[in-house]
Amino acid sequence: MRAVIFASVVLLLGCNEDAEEGPEACMRSSVGDACSFTDVCRVEAIDDVDGRCGYIAHGCRDGRVVEIDQTMACAVSPDLGRGDDGGLDFGPGPACDDGLRNGDESDVDCGGGCDSCQNGRSCADDTDCISMRCVDEACVSPEGTHPDVVRVDDVVGRDPASGWSDSYSVGAECYCESTFDHAIGDIEVETPFGSRTVRQVCDALGPGPGSEGRPVYNDIQCGNGPANDAGDEDDCPGRVDIGRDGCGHIGPRWHLETLDSI
Repeated sequence: MRAVIFASVVLLLGCNEDAEEGPEACMRSSVGDACSFTDVCRVEAIDDVDGRCGYIAHGCRDGRVVEIDQTMACAVSPDLGRGDDGGLDFGPGPACDDGLRNGDESDVDCGGGCDSCQNGRSCADDTDCISMRCVDEACVSPEGTHPDVVRVDDVVGRDPASGWSDSYSVGAECYCESTFDHAIGDIEVETPFGSRTVRQVCDALGPGPGSEGRPVYNDIQCGNGPANDAGDEDDCPGRVDIGRDGCGHIGPRWHLETLDSI
């Protein structure tokens, strides 16, 4: 059995057909079109198509319309795709992990009721940013810090010793630059692909462009942990290239979601 249910924007949303942006533009769009709307719209409900039920949505990513397939086996939820009245079921609302800017998010999956945003992401006010600093609708580093720094933590602090450096930052990216001493390479961390060792993560990220002239951090993830077993990284996880005052200057996290595998 195959039944595909379409709905017009007027019936679904009660909106003005003449509007050029917002939900109306989303509903009229085709995959690949240029776009600027921020919310996701459900354009097609799927009721038992090859054993799957749910809906197809349109979203705007990198300025182009993309199709979002949110279906599951009908046996899991046989009525998914239809509301209680037999009409179109819009399914779950916006989420903080759906890869789209929706709900009250200030940028994709961050800000508003989601986790705070990294530097460079869009914001409405300071609370949308990890740095607690929103300037011209973009998250920026705390005042008086390097542009790569996303926050300043209150840490014990130590005078950095020679060799205290396991990572460095380039804008919003964090790269490993480590000898993996003090057992740091064997520590396991959670990734989008399951539990992996720090060494596996660093190998997957690659060496990056190099640390020369860039902020250097004591721990393996630009101040975000995990710490090795020597103890100094708990007291001074952050920047070690500017002395003790940099110990609480924390940079970006690894962006593991951009990798194909680890």
